[in-house]
Amino acid sequence: MAEAVRVKRKSKEKKKQDETTLDPDDDLTEGIPDIDGLENLLAEQTGSKEKDNDIKTVEKDDASKSTNAEIKTADKKDNVDNDIKEEGDKVVQTEVKETAETDHEATDSAQEQTEEKPTENIVENRTDLRFEEDTSKNIDNEAVTKPEEAVSKPKEDIGTPVDFEVENELVGYKVDEVPVHLPQQHLYPDLSEQLQQFIKENELTTSQTMDNVPVVEVQSSAPMEEDIRPREAEQRPQPKVERRKELQPLTPEQLTSLYYNPRLENNTAYIDRFVQMEMKRENHEFYEILMSYQRARKHLLQCEAALNTYEESYRQSQGEIWITETKSQTVKGVCGDQVNCVGMHSYNQVKLDYNALSRMTLNLKNIQDQIHNELALHSYSSQLSKLQVESYIHNLFVTSPVLRDIPKNLPVIACERQNPNAVHQVQKLLDCLSILFTFHRLPIDDIEMLENLQQWTERMVAALLRVGTFEDHLYILNQIMRCPSGIGSWASHFVQTPPIPTNEDYSPLVFGNVYLDHIITGLSTVLIPTSYRSEFMCKMQKMLTTGKDNKNLSWVMVDSDGEEDEDPQSSWVYLHENDVVAILKQLPLAAIFRHIFFIVQSQTGETYEYDIKKTTESTMYRVFAFCTCLIRILGNGLRTYSMARYRQLNKRLGRLIRQCVQFVSDHWENFSEANQGIMPVQALQKLQVEYDAFFMRAVNFIHMSQRLGSWQFIADMPFGRISKETMWKILWLLHQGHGRSFEIHEIPSAQECINFVKDASCSSQLSDILQRVPASEGIYLLNTMTNMTESCSSADITFIETVTMSVFEVSYICPETRDVCSKMGRELLSAVITCHPFMLSVLTQRVHEYMDKLGQMGLYLYKGINMETWLPTDSDLGILRQWLLNTALGSPANLIAQEILSNINWGHSSRGDRLMVPWRVHKQVAVLVVEAYQQFIFGKNLGSMIMEGVKQVSAAVQQYMTLEQEFNTWCWDLLLKLSLHRGSLPQHDRRLETSLGDTPDVNSDDTLLPLCKGIKEKNPTACYVTLMLTRYGHSIGEIISEGVALLQVLTEAGLFKPAISVIYYLLPLFVDCQKSIIDSVRFQGMLLSILQADDSYFRVAKGLLSYEFPGPITNLFISMIQVCH
Repeated sequence: MAEAVRVKRKSKEKKKQDETTLDPDDDLTEGIPDIDGLENLLAEQTGSKEKDNDIKTVEKDDASKSTNAEIKTADKKDNVDNDIKEEGDKVVQTEVKETAETDHEATDSAQEQTEEKPTENIVENRTDLRFEEDTSKNIDNEAVTKPEEAVSKPKEDIGTPVDFEVENELVGYKVDEVPVHLPQQHLYPDLSEQLQQFIKENELTTSQTMDNVPVVEVQSSAPMEEDIRPREAEQRPQPKVERRKELQPLTPEQLTSLYYNPRLENNTAYIDRFVQMEMKRENHEFYEILMSYQRARKHLLQCEAALNTYEESYRQSQGEIWITETKSQTVKGVCGDQVNCVGMHSYNQVKLDYNALSRMTLNLKNIQDQIHNELALHSYSSQLSKLQVESYIHNLFVTSPVLRDIPKNLPVIACERQNPNAVHQVQKLLDCLSILFTFHRLPIDDIEMLENLQQWTERMVAALLRVGTFEDHLYILNQIMRCPSGIGSWASHFVQTPPIPTNEDYSPLVFGNVYLDHIITGLSTVLIPTSYRSEFMCKMQKMLTTGKDNKNLSWVMVDSDGEEDEDPQSSWVYLHENDVVAILKQLPLAAIFRHIFFIVQSQTGETYEYDIKKTTESTMYRVFAFCTCLIRILGNGLRTYSMARYRQLNKRLGRLIRQCVQFVSDHWENFSEANQGIMPVQALQKLQVEYDAFFMRAVNFIHMSQRLGSWQFIADMPFGRISKETMWKILWLLHQGHGRSFEIHEIPSAQECINFVKDASCSSQLSDILQRVPASEGIYLLNTMTNMTESCSSADITFIETVTMSVFEVSYICPETRDVCSKMGRELLSAVITCHPFMLSVLTQRVHEYMDKLGQMGLYLYKGINMETWLPTDSDLGILRQWLLNTALGSPANLIAQEILSNINWGHSSRGDRLMVPWRVHKQVAVLVVEAYQQFIFGKNLGSMIMEGVKQVSAAVQQYMTLEQEFNTWCWDLLLKLSLHRGSLPQHDRRLETSLGDTPDVNSDDTLLPLCKGIKEKNPTACYVTLMLTRYGHSIGEIISEGVALLQVLTEAGLFKPAISVIYYLLPLFVDCQKSIIDSVRFQGMLLSILQADDSYFRVAKGLLSYEFPGPITNLFISMIQVCH
């Protein structure tokens, strides 16, 4: 029956087939859809929703009216079917009509029906409400005693129509303006019964639905969906999870019924049959011809080798045939002048070596005999054998009309079942191909023969790809997977998949077909362990282990710990990484995603069009089921190729899983936004449960892989679209160690996961995991945890705090991991605090508890944290006060307090209309600095030692600054950052402080007691803060009477920069009474000292060498005048 269905479907889908072939040179990344491109495509759908806001209400009313009309039509159809079944012989004729009610009461009626039936699913056939009440008991009895299938068996396998209305989708007809003719059958006949059982198991009562359905509030600052549990808008979430019956995801069997791939289910059986047929194949005529060709080539190679030996011996004997000797002749005589002379002449003398001559003659004789008797014969035999092979192949094509009549431009196709007239012809082709692949597995060193074998194989494979069935395509893939390593360089393009028919028409849309099933089956074949590969390759073992081709045996693959990752003696069995990658490139993964998301090519052919409205509720379930199957196959690949030689392949597979999750997440987000207010809330909740389960499976598949770098792709998962309960479960999973695999039903509930993660022993367990895995994998693990917190909203305080403290403890508290994780931990904690600034308060509290263990590591931590958006609380200020006043200068706690106070953003917010930190915090910190200065500097009579001139001299000679000098500099730098004077406040804060009351009085405000004490002792910091903060710097009368004296204290101490800062805020107050400040003798003396500040002893001594005017203080004073003007 299934075969008949496939044949019928082929006849309909063949018309829509795109006559294009795959490019064998495509890159793997090109075969994978670009995530940025798909995100842009999905974003266009989201952006278009904003333009349709004005007509959303009208569309909603139309959808309600249409749904109401279709429900009534379906009810009429069900009543007719039930009457026919009960009365038997009665003939009932019912006319199906569509009515679109325009009255508003019809819409209300449809909504009431939806509320009364909150547990309806996509697979339930909706019946009339009255009929349901009358026959509910009978239906229940029949369900127990006589179970029947909800839908009929499929007659045509044309895919699953997914654009039908939900209530009519499984019964096989569509209520539309098109008249009903032939009923379309569902691809998955058991879908309705299984999902109805699933709904009954997870059904909520009406009261539970009304009480537990949350009100989803979308906040722009929260990248993650709100918790599905009900809570008040302003109430902080509690770590305790409400105890209520949770919706359970679909079981693996139910997911299989949603996407049932018969080829994938039968793939193991097909591979077993393939192995049995190939290993028990009897001798064949073509095999004998090829063996004859191999023997001829072998004899020819032996003859050529012998001839080369004779030629080498000839060349050697040729150099030995003549023996060269050097001789000289000496002659003595008397010259004419009676002088005795001696003359010597040297020359070469050669002798013929008759032994070498005989050897050379023998070699020439052997060469002559070898060429005349052996080489000519074997060359002829080789060429004749080659012609016999080609003649056999030619006769095979000529005598087979199916192979002979293949057009040259025919694209790659596949059929469900072969034409009976062509079965024998194709089988002969398969037999020849099997023999050719058998020779590819033989230890052949003859390069010419290998090239010829490859050419013959390519010719036959090209023909088979155009006349074969889907099983024939799998046959080629299985042959390739059992060939020696290096197959990817010449045979990867043999893997060709017929293009998936596109959904060009809006209705009906088709989800799933035999072409999609074939691609998934091929992907599974590549990524599962290749059975009996060693048996197929047994004849290659001798050459690879002891032959000449053993140059790679000296290399040993080791893991990151330096240990051998595999047995060198068995490495010959495995394919190279490039071979597997080359085969994966041939599978059109981009076409898969375009098909399941109904992305079609535009009319121009330059872009693709994506419309979320094409996706229905049932389609969304099938998307989850299909992608679950896909990531399971990719997860199997991670286990199959879990060796160091496949490190890059593991990263590719992990990236594929991550991209699949990203695509499904974007699609689900668009679908949920498009159906808000249209679909029942409970239906969206069930889909959310399925999405969470899909997400969990993807994380689980990557997490259980070996330590080959695939963990990095968990960190990039879109955690912002899963529920809070799933976040806790994933966090629990990350604490379970490396390589452990869990099924969805084995993972504890959210509450149990919370209890486990918050347990004190959990941090030690995480520490143990980080010690066992490589450092890079540990970084990926911590990065995943922190990325999860960044995806949370600020309301998920418990989860964010739990993760942050776990990262802090393993990075800075645990002695076994702090050395490895401290640097990365600081970066991760800074990222969390940047996203959730309130976590710095929690971290500060924890640092305060572990200060004795942290030491200088605490200071290292805070130097890398971004505090630009942090708002310190009163408890934080209390801790900082304790660190600053109760610890010695230079201690870790004191330095941490200084670091924190220096890095807080004391300026304006990003909008610029208010202070980032409230003014009251500025006030508290200023008083705290005064107290610290009084305790460590002024109280020890060290103020005169750190005057401005001394600081300049110290800076000039680059002397080492003491702790007191550093602390003095820090105090004044911090005070100058604070916005203390009301004239320095932005408009919003100035109005706020004015509404709260008058300017503080140093004599009556209890919080300013340190200032009152300081000004009496002429503490410069107290004088500065008093002028900037209290009435002494805001009231004209008190400025003249008391403020100028305090300002004079600053100038006398050489603190000209703070003095100029005070003058900047005081002068605008005297715009209307300038005479009062000008006549002040003290003020005039103070101005004179400021103008003469650059003429200090040091400046005068320096001016002898080079003169600079104006100096830094004069420049600052001039700038102040210009700004005031």
